[in-house]
Amino acid sequence: MNGGFVLALALWASPADFDAQRFEGAVGAARAATTPQECEAAARAFEALLTDGFDSAEVRFNAGNAWLAAGRLGQAIAQYTHAARLRPRDTAIAANLALARQRAGLPPREVDPLDSIVFWQSWLSYREKATTALCVAIVAFGALAIGTWTGRRSARRVGLVVLGGLALFSIALVRDVIEHEFTMRGVVAGAGVVARKGAAAEFAEAFNEPLPEGTAFRVLEARPEWIHAELDGGLDGWLPRSAVAFIGPN
Repeated sequence: MNGGFVLALALWASPADFDAQRFEGAVGAARAATTPQECEAAARAFEALLTDGFDSAEVRFNAGNAWLAAGRLGQAIAQYTHAARLRPRDTAIAANLALARQRAGLPPREVDPLDSIVFWQSWLSYREKATTALCVAIVAFGALAIGTWTGRRSARRVGLVVLGGLALFSIALVRDVIEHEFTMRGVVAGAGVVARKGAAAEFAEAFNEPLPEGTAFRVLEARPEWIHAELDGGLDGWLPRSAVAFIGPN
């Protein structure tokens, strides 16, 4: 084996090995943590991996666990929610997310009516939906092409049926593209966070009471110190950036 090949292999392998070592170190720190401060330090170690591009459901799930152990419910909900996006069929992620929401005093999440119609919407991840749509499109257009070239009506019928299924599948996929590529969401990551009517502490309070920790919102505008947030139901207000945890896009 020549020296150039060994060097290239080492340069290719070392970043992944380094991330794995950091992940194992963060897991060890989380397991050994006995105080909220140590749990928070472990959570930040996991989030440092996310910042450096080592993003996965496992990292986010463990970060959520560490934040939950530290009593930081908003941060835990944000990480569990993002992990559930990446791995929607994982029962452990779903259970811990429900537990964090329960501890925060939040109601159970409402099921989107679209999810009850297109059952796969909450069963497949965004990437799985995109991959499935591509595969179905290849099958549909392949069958249509075969039917056109050979004159076989059965192949064309199969192609049209599959193409119709793809159209139905794509309706839900379009929503996912908007949600995951162009929408930023977050949750309130602290207790007693007050929403303001403008992007400064001098503005009047937007609501009669502080927002509960873990309250979800959609980001309308992001500034260095403030976030313009839209809550469920269309209400909006400005939140300090330091008091929120972001979920997407991903």
